[in-house]
Amino acid sequence: MGIEAWWRQAEVDARAAANDPQDRAEVASVLRDLAATGPPAVAHDTRTMERLDLRIERGIFVIRSESDTVYLVDIRSLPRVMRLTGPRTHSRGWWDDQWAPLVKVFSSPDGETTEAGIIRVGRRATYVADPGGMADPNEHWWASRVVSSIEQLTDEELSELLAERGVQ
Repeated sequence: MGIEAWWRQAEVDARAAANDPQDRAEVASVLRDLAATGPPAVAHDTRTMERLDLRIERGIFVIRSESDTVYLVDIRSLPRVMRLTGPRTHSRGWWDDQWAPLVKVFSSPDGETTEAGIIRVGRRATYVADPGGMADPNEHWWASRVVSSIEQLTDEELSELLAERGVQ
């Protein structure tokens, strides 16, 4: 799927949020395009993006904000997340700096309206994970600061970032 189809999908999402009656035909058209071409590796021609839709994207992504803490989202197969702390991270949890199964993610422009499965630059993202598995069946969540960038990483870049932060 090329950039034009991606933008068309973004328009569909915007109309769906506004309950536009033209949405059904457009959704059908986009779904036909996706069925014919398959999902894109990234939303556009570079590895940085304004919007990460976990329902269609595949890869490893770093989500940054003004904080030293970054979030790593791995959606190559079963979704997982890591809250990767930095030297100036103030609040820490026992599940930091390790991969945890990602249960859901959503972004919110105003703290009330949410977009399930989507992370957007300019909005806070909330990650819900299950880091304890059967030993701790409770889900845990993290709310990030306002997202400033989303970038797809290669395996090598991921390894370098983890080593830089002292995580194995």
